[in-house]
Amino acid sequence: MQPDAQLLEVQRLVQCLYADTLRGLSGVLHCVSTLRVPDDPRPHVIKIGEHAPKSATDFFVLNLARAHADAIVTTAQVVRAEPQLSHELQGPLAEGLTRYRRELLGKQQPPLTAILTRSAELPPEHRVFRDQNRNLVLTTPQRAPLLAAELTRAEVLGVEALDIRQAVELLQRRGARMIVIEAGPSTAGVLYDAPPRVQHLWLSRFEGSIDARAVGGALPPEAALLSGLRCTAEHEVQEPSGAWCFQHWQRSDG
Repeated sequence: MQPDAQLLEVQRLVQCLYADTLRGLSGVLHCVSTLRVPDDPRPHVIKIGEHAPKSATDFFVLNLARAHADAIVTTAQVVRAEPQLSHELQGPLAEGLTRYRRELLGKQQPPLTAILTRSAELPPEHRVFRDQNRNLVLTTPQRAPLLAAELTRAEVLGVEALDIRQAVELLQRRGARMIVIEAGPSTAGVLYDAPPRVQHLWLSRFEGSIDARAVGGALPPEAALLSGLRCTAEHEVQEPSGAWCFQHWQRSDG
């Protein structure tokens, strides 16, 4: 597909999925793919791996979130679990998403990837440290000197009382207007505690047959997760893996 056609296709998909809800998007965006487990009020994340249901639309949504990001927050646990993880724009519409980011959103620089770690267990050779994104590793003050010596392609910062809420505040002080959360459910779930810090939730719901091996950790119960949010866009897609529903939940002041 030619570059102009790619950009048009990106715009078509954005309108199809989210209508006009992405204009002036800012704040904290949690992008997560979930499935329902019988008799459990908590949505569970889809565990990455061969048993996970595949969706081209869900993959596009993830990359669209990255296209909007000034900063992406993840954890060392996610990095270790996904040896090929990269936050660069990927997929058949990568070039179109790059143009969408640059020409429509006015973001000329790649986002900052912020990685949280208390253990300091980060493989220096990991792909995430070789991609085009800038990297910031947030760890404890005691671990920071060791990591700074090992990670020559990342800024390392020691932070007291390190958690994801502290990381969000630090990134906002550094000027990040759009922060995308790509952390595990226990880490991301803290952002829904009062006062909640998530302004936008992109919820990709898999509604097909569940393989138990694809069931990951649980987010907060749906009543807590969606408290104070309203669904501003919803689109259903039938994928080869089954039915999916893509939603944009937005805080009233988001």
